[in-house]
Amino acid sequence: ERVPPFYTKRLHKDGHLLDVQVSVSPVRDASGKIIGASKMARDVGEYLRVQQAVRESEERFRMLAENISQFAWMAHPDDNIFWFNQRWYEFTGLSEDEATDRRRRKVVHPDYRQRVIATYLDAIASGEDYEDTFPMRGKDGEYSWFLSRAQPIRNEKGEIVRWFGTNTDVTEQREQSEQIRLLLMEVNHRSKNMLTTIQALARRSAPDEEGFIARFEDRVQSLAINQDILVGREWREVPIDELVRLQLAFIHDAPGE
Repeated sequence: ERVPPFYTKRLHKDGHLLDVQVSVSPVRDASGKIIGASKMARDVGEYLRVQQAVRESEERFRMLAENISQFAWMAHPDDNIFWFNQRWYEFTGLSEDEATDRRRRKVVHPDYRQRVIATYLDAIASGEDYEDTFPMRGKDGEYSWFLSRAQPIRNEKGEIVRWFGTNTDVTEQREQSEQIRLLLMEVNHRSKNMLTTIQALARRSAPDEEGFIARFEDRVQSLAINQDILVGREWREVPIDELVRLQLAFIHDAPGE
């Protein structure tokens, strides 16, 4: 019987060991009688080193993918997702079969599902980076918000061979942003109440000075407009053209404009 190829080691004449692949086959004469054996041995040291490097690279990727805080996934160029990391399975509670077909879409909140699918397919079709934010349901039935991003992986010809994506839980950040927004609205409301009180005091202090009161109220109103601009911009930079336009809006119908 033929001995199929197997890996072993042989001693080189200088004393070091060689990785070799060996195979043995029977040698037969014209009548079919075995008259000997043919053994082939070839040096496979470089091949085994390459294979070891590939295994180590795959192991490093697996360790990274399974231990990052985000969910990670990969898709074929035709949009079909074929791999998720373990964190995604732990969160969704889906099986591998459910995760690698269309049933996985049910974890996206139904109010956002059609938009999410359309945005994803548009990115796949255009070959552009993908980004979206939407809620996904965990195995406990609760929804959390995730920032989903993906980039196309291209070969040396520039062709997309796969997509690599991540989902990052941003629920806490969104809740904090909402709390800040509500706080800013409350501050804005209280500030306007104080400005209204100042206007009332001015009317009581100078009831006969209609021109003064009108000019004073315009200036107070400008302060309120500034407050609205800052809140609307979340207390970030304000474009000068927007500031001028809103501040001068009260003279829009003035004579000689």
